Amino acid sequence: MLAPSAGKIKEVKEEIHGIFHKLNAGNEEFQIEMLGQPDLYWESIFRTLTNRPIDWISLIKTQGWLLLAFLLVPAVNLAGLISSRMDKRLPELGVRKAFGASRSSLLQQLLTENLLLTTMGGTLGLLIAYFLVWRGRNWLFTVFDSWPDVIPEGVDTFLTPGMLFNPTIFLLTFGICFILNFFAAIFPVLRGMNRDIISSLHDK
Repeated sequence: MLAPSAGKIKEVKEEIHGIFHKLNAGNEEFQIEMLGQPDLYWESIFRTLTNRPIDWISLIKTQGWLLLAFLLVPAVNLAGLISSRMDKRLPELGVRKAFGASRSSLLQQLLTENLLLTTMGGTLGLLIAYFLVWRGRNWLFTVFDSWPDVIPEGVDTFLTPGMLFNPTIFLLTFGICFILNFFAAIFPVLRGMNRDIISSLHDK
């Protein structure tokens, strides 16, 4: 069903619940339980059976671990790459310290470089993701369906710009990536900056 507008969704649900309430009032033998339905589209993705409620706790646990794994693995890899790069740049930090560079200026330079490289890599990754979504558009929308329908031969799925770019989701994802990148970068940077000038200059 398509509501006239987003603000009318609640009214549509109330009308449907009212209809089934009348049906239940006139039937003493059976009662119809809607279990929170009709669902919004994003809710219907997580409902496996229409005669069972959505187990949000189990869903959050399962999806939460997956999300944590997908976020933690890149963060650990990123921290390792930054730490390795910092070890190679210790002599440079030692020279700059010897010529009077302040701790704040070194920290600002390293974080700016890291964020710039991350932005470039993220932009490239976003373009690759758009390409993969466009190439897999005929099966991508059925990934989370329990019983996906087979698209008839010769039928093509179309994508609109709004389906590829959602400002809210983009800003949320960008914020998470920024936080992960910042914490993955700050600790190796601080560790490298805490080395004294002599050991930094002679570090090979």
